[in-house]
Amino acid sequence: MIEHGELLEIAEERLKDAEALLAAGRYDGAIYLGGYVVELALKSCICRILNWKGFPQTRSEFQNYQSFRTHISMCSYRCLEQRTELRRASWLNDLP
Repeated sequence: MIEHGELLEIAEERLKDAEALLAAGRYDGAIYLGGYVVELALKSCICRILNWKGFPQTRSEFQNYQSFRTHISMCSYRCLEQRTELRRASWLNDLP
């Protein structure tokens, strides 16, 4: 199992790598690493929302989380709900 904090550390390091590749004109590598950063960030978000200590890495670890698909659906819904609420608040602040 990879711990929540470690996911964030790895994501930050890979983001720096992606930025270096981008600056060097190595766009394919930068895009690839950028996708990996997004994956790590999503895993971290799932851990935070579900109050997990870390993200399961092996099949046996995943089996310990019986309703994983349900949890992922709930996470998606909660993230969408939070984004909608933030947009609504932003729009209200923009009104004259």
